Amino acid sequence: NTLSHFKIEGGDTAIMLAGVDDECTQNAVMDIQIIGAQTGIVLDGYNDTNRPCYWNNFARILIEQPAINGVHLMRSGTGDTPNANSFTSVRVYSKSAATSGAGIYVEQGAFNNAFVDCEANVNGTAQGCFTVGAGCDKTLLINPYAESFNSVPNVKLEAGSIETSIFNLLSVSDGAAIFDL
Repeated sequence: NTLSHFKIEGGDTAIMLAGVDDECTQNAVMDIQIIGAQTGIVLDGYNDTNRPCYWNNFARILIEQPAINGVHLMRSGTGDTPNANSFTSVRVYSKSAATSGAGIYVEQGAFNNAFVDCEANVNGTAQGCFTVGAGCDKTLLINPYAESFNSVPNVKLEAGSIETSIFNLLSVSDGAAIFDL
């Protein structure tokens, strides 16, 4: 499936991909603007390992004013983690709106979820610009741009996350460049 060239305003989650009735693989989401959703994009491993959330591609997406997270990779049930998804030029920009989570939060995910040329510019209320959770293995951050204030960490690696690779980080937040728990 392909989603492209439109704007989404408000709501709980603007775009959610999950393997509910079948696998959720090889979808393309591009040239989208999301404004004021609680969370912009959610990839969920959901309830069945036979219905994975793998190999999805996101490009040229602007997520403005997320209240919780801009992008969130997670597993709400007993399914597999979202794996091998690609994000290119995805920008999360709070525009001074309070954000309680992170610009990009990979809570659960494995095997090369890649964020290339992505930006997380969040309010000082956020927990991190980029946060890699305890349920993560082999997350890739390539040319990430992190910006905030109020000591928000640029990249927060939660205890239990393993083999995160960070290349060419631009840290503009006054918090830790890399906060490794």
